Amino acid sequence: MGADPILEAEMKKEASVITLFRQALYYYLMESENQELIGKEVSPRLEKCLQMEPNNLDVIYSTAAIYRKIKNKRCIELFVDYTKKAPQSWWSKKALELVTTFK
Repeated sequence: MGADPILEAEMKKEASVITLFRQALYYYLMESENQELIGKEVSPRLEKCLQMEPNNLDVIYSTAAIYRKIKNKRCIELFVDYTKKAPQSWWSKKALELVTTFK
């Protein structure tokens, strides 16, 4: 993987939930089929985001969505957590739908 200027700029920023999530997302979008990179760069950043802000609904849902795309069963736990914390809405219904259709 070559140096990406957007990722390089994000890496220079102070670690926050937003910068860590962006870094994880950039790595995922650039190398979504590379399981080694996902395990080394994406998942640890996503988990750190969840540790830093365990009640951030955007982080919970988005992390669950990425985990679902990489077929990580942790997405089920996160979608369920989202539905418990989020007010009843289209998003909470969608989270339940994604849990029931996970393969």
